[in-house]
Amino acid sequence: MSDAEALEQAIAALTPDALEPAAVAAAEAIALRLAGDPAVGALAGAIARTLAACVAGEVEPHHAQWQLAAAAATLTQELARPGGPARVALDGARHELGLLFPRLPASPVPPTAADLDLVPPAALVRKPDTKV
Repeated sequence: MSDAEALEQAIAALTPDALEPAAVAAAEAIALRLAGDPAVGALAGAIARTLAACVAGEVEPHHAQWQLAAAAATLTQELARPGGPARVALDGARHELGLLFPRLPASPVPPTAADLDLVPPAALVRKPDTKV
């Protein structure tokens, strides 16, 4: 069994309601081993960081487990790809994991509905078709 497959199984075995630090540490150790591979290192590092964040309480384990499982499956598939890993697949999985983390204090605040000027639906008028 490859490290990527072992990582998939270790993530699937986690129980979000009662994370066992030893089980998370074992999965994190596998991810850190894979992080040394230049082809998939960034995604494996993101998996390890997310696992550590679950234990630290920065990331909700229930939301993270399925994202971690998807990222580990992507890792396994891309390592088995005959032409080598697809960068877009690895970057996409890493991006999805990054969305689990809280926003950084210095990051811009996304707009809310109060920031928008709403147009009443009655003010919307369809322009007649004009043929030139």
